[in-house]
Amino acid sequence: MMTPQVITPQQMQQILQQQVLSPQQLQVLLQQQQALMLQQQQLQEFYKKQQEQLQLQLLQQQHAGKQPKEFVP
Repeated sequence: MMTPQVITPQQMQQILQQQVLSPQQLQVLLQQQQALMLQQQQLQEFYKKQQEQLQLQLLQQQHAGKQPKEFVP
């Protein structure tokens, strides 16, 4: 499988100024869009897991605060 080609901002501007995109340009844009969507999905999953861990940690801390602490000399 080929490595997706990367389009620079200048090339993107030139592409957007064209009225017709070549099949290769469309393919590259599609690959970039798919990569961005995958990255967005991975970030959403990461932040969801992180939020769940923080909520669990907060609940544990709140629960620990309600428990009488044993004094060990």
